[in-house]
Amino acid sequence: MLHQEIEIIDGKTLSYVKLNDWCEKVVLFFHDFMGLKEYFP
Repeated sequence: MLHQEIEIIDGKTLSYVKLNDWCEKVVLFFHDFMGLKEYFP
């Protein structure tokens, strides 16, 4: 099950991609910059 949420804050686009209950990836798009963060809550 793949869940995705997109928020726009101050012109920045945040895309939250939740793979499952244990792993969640947060992708931050800011102009040409893309950062990927994986964490286990």
